Amino acid sequence: MLSNDYIHIDHLVERVKQGEYDALHELCDFYKPFIASSASRVCNKYKTVEKDDLISESVFILKELCKIYDKDKSFFSYFLETRMQSYMIAKVKSKYCENVTIIPLSEHDSYEPCENCTFFEDHTELRDEIDNLPDKMQQIIEMVYFKQLTQDECAVILNISQAAVSKRLKKAIENLREKLENRL
Repeated sequence: MLSNDYIHIDHLVERVKQGEYDALHELCDFYKPFIASSASRVCNKYKTVEKDDLISESVFILKELCKIYDKDKSFFSYFLETRMQSYMIAKVKSKYCENVTIIPLSEHDSYEPCENCTFFEDHTELRDEIDNLPDKMQQIIEMVYFKQLTQDECAVILNISQAAVSKRLKKAIENLREKLENRL
């Protein structure tokens, strides 16, 4: 049987989904220590933002997380724990450091490697095989190796778990390895 805290949290999340701001603020108050610790960790990594500013932004992050939360898949506390810090990092990068946007793959003529990456210039076979991968695999390769995003950042952008990003990346690399070995 679920404790009253979990039932109360799920009820608050549902109210937030319906647009009730008092429920959002109650949820923020409940998770205030967790939000503050997540903000501290992010601020220690990215010195461009103040902790109080990030805590203020967390209200909007929490609202977004409530929208995508599915109570049939996990408890909200676990869901929040696995996503809050990644969302904060994405918010910091998009607002204070760089614009983190992903252009749909259909808009690409070819891949543009990162500035530090000359490996792909000398390996046209690899670039050709990347172009032949399924769209989801191309996208994860592009995000991780060309845009140099972390798996957590990719998870936030794609709205999937970090584990799913890791699996997709592993599968893409295995697929590339197999295709390149078959060419030899």
